[in-house]
Amino acid sequence: MKITSKKLAANIQKAINELNAVSLHLMPSDIEIFGLTQSVEDYLQNFTSIKSITVQFRAEDIVKKLAVTDKLFVFRMLQNMLIILFKEKTQMALEINLQVKEGKLHINLKHNNPAFSFKNTSKEFLDITYRLEYYGGMIEEIADDGKSSFILLLPVALP
Repeated sequence: MKITSKKLAANIQKAINELNAVSLHLMPSDIEIFGLTQSVEDYLQNFTSIKSITVQFRAEDIVKKLAVTDKLFVFRMLQNMLIILFKEKTQMALEINLQVKEGKLHINLKHNNPAFSFKNTSKEFLDITYRLEYYGGMIEEIADDGKSSFILLLPVALP
């Protein structure tokens, strides 16, 4: 049986989609063991070692009280955002701030590339959009002093 390159590519894509579907439910053990802040800091350290991007990360102490599912949500959102930024060809600086205001988790992503738009159709952007819709969240885009910010708002319940 001869396998064409189109059929091979389709099979590989099918396998990737199946792995992605399964991995959505997997949780990095670091989140449960070390917490969200330390897990994100470790991930960012690994990420910035391979990409020319500067990242500052801050999280309020109250973030520690989020439910594990909310922490996983935040971790996956940040992973997707970094993948989108990784595709950019220019060097970037990124600031990430996590804070809780009025029952909503604010994930503020500020970057210095005015040409970059978070409104695209990449798989990662669609993942972010779908996750926000599922949790009843939303995205706000703000331009300020040559920097653009995206604020992802997620309703959360704190103990």
